[in-house]
Amino acid sequence: MPKTSLTHVFSPSYNYIKGKDAWRNNLRLTALAAEKVRTSLGPNGAYKMVTYNRGPEKIVKVTRDAVAVLDELSIQYPTVTILSEAAKIQRQEVGDGVACFTIFTSALLKKAGELVVKGVHPTTILHGYSKAAKKALEIADATSKISPDSTDRLLESVDCGRNLLNSQMRRQIIEASAVATKNGKMDKDRVRFIRKPGATSSESKVIKGIVVKRDKLHPNMPDIVANPRIALTSGRIGLNRVEIKMPGEGPLHLKFNMNSPEKIAACKESEKNLKIAALEKLSTFSANVLFSQQPIDNFSKSKLLKRDVLAFETVDSKDLALISKATNTKVVSNLADLTEPDIGMASVLEIEKIDLEKIVTLTCPGYCTFLLRGSTLQALDELELQIRNALTLLQTASQSNGTLPGGGAVEMHVARQLKEYSKQFSGREQLAVDSFAEALMEIPRCLAENNGLNPIDAMTELARLHAEGFSDCGISVEGCSREVCVELAEVKKAMLKRAYEVAALMLRIDEQIISKERPKFHKQ
Repeated sequence: MPKTSLTHVFSPSYNYIKGKDAWRNNLRLTALAAEKVRTSLGPNGAYKMVTYNRGPEKIVKVTRDAVAVLDELSIQYPTVTILSEAAKIQRQEVGDGVACFTIFTSALLKKAGELVVKGVHPTTILHGYSKAAKKALEIADATSKISPDSTDRLLESVDCGRNLLNSQMRRQIIEASAVATKNGKMDKDRVRFIRKPGATSSESKVIKGIVVKRDKLHPNMPDIVANPRIALTSGRIGLNRVEIKMPGEGPLHLKFNMNSPEKIAACKESEKNLKIAALEKLSTFSANVLFSQQPIDNFSKSKLLKRDVLAFETVDSKDLALISKATNTKVVSNLADLTEPDIGMASVLEIEKIDLEKIVTLTCPGYCTFLLRGSTLQALDELELQIRNALTLLQTASQSNGTLPGGGAVEMHVARQLKEYSKQFSGREQLAVDSFAEALMEIPRCLAENNGLNPIDAMTELARLHAEGFSDCGISVEGCSREVCVELAEVKKAMLKRAYEVAALMLRIDEQIISKERPKFHKQ
């Protein structure tokens, strides 16, 4: 029987790659991703403009965030999806080091490609990389030290020279992390973000408590309530809307038989009595604040005003859930079912005005809200991203607060140590360990390029200083300097481990089955 090629098994809409062509393709696409990210590394990194269409709407993003760039590239290139997902995990785990991770991973694969050309087997390369990664982590642990004033300097490294996190904002971030910390562990879900376009980013502030964009139901209701007793409902006051069904979907729960005007009046009177009975529950349990997910009719509005209840309508379900969690209030579907355990408490409820928009501030322990200001939506996006990264970094630092010098100093130090370590191996593993060290030096080289320095001169000078014992010297705007930012040791360790794991995964792929069809919809 004639042999059938494996390619014929797949649909013509799929592209099939195997063997060395598969990992060469991975290498090419990883290098493409690193090339887009490397110029955004450091305080003088460049921004990227990404545009795409979401239906009739044209979306424009101006960012230097490595995750956003990788996320866009992963739509067209499946291989970059692996990098993109790993970069997201890096950010979620430690809050920083995404650009360095991408550049280092690409350099590892590039060096592996050069070794394969020389005749080194991929298994030998992976074994050498594994030894080098383990040794690099040991060196990073031995080099790290605890600095008493490291918290503020760590936040400076997150800002990376963009002047988004000024000294006031850094103090507010530290304050917010302290508020959201419970039993020695920070819960980022206790920190909320509210955006208000306009003004400048320096006018952003942190508010202790929860902020909801809503105005009170009636102008005569109070603006400040001390020690409010709060009730939450997801349904309408009195009767909810009649369920609408199509023919054949089943019987209705209600049946009306109106054959006289008196019955219509009696029906309306019954509806009013149901609303009054529901509102009586608020008085029974001394609830003086009501948040309703549904609209409130005029009859109920007047009764709430007479009972001195501060009420808010059409509150978003997410806001309702957050208020419930923060004030220990239970959301009831029907106000008539309200009980004493359903009532929640807060310290103060206050209504404020920001640029003609009313907001509600609920002061409650353990929660805070960042009110972000910015001249453009892109500025708001970037500010929120930096604050979230800073909070994640502080969360990581609370568990392990060892620091390392930044500016490529630790990469140069580890690379020099690895080059000495590689001499212990007599076989081809020595080449793999040496290549791991050379890949690490790609990070300070990239920093030198982005700072406008000659990379050859900068790397030569940096190597000389490290050889003389100045292991804390890194790349700065002026050149090689000991005045560089500090970075969390856990960030570097996570970057080293993750880069090795992703590079090892890429080198183990020997077959690819890729759909040729373009995505019909852009990501939301």
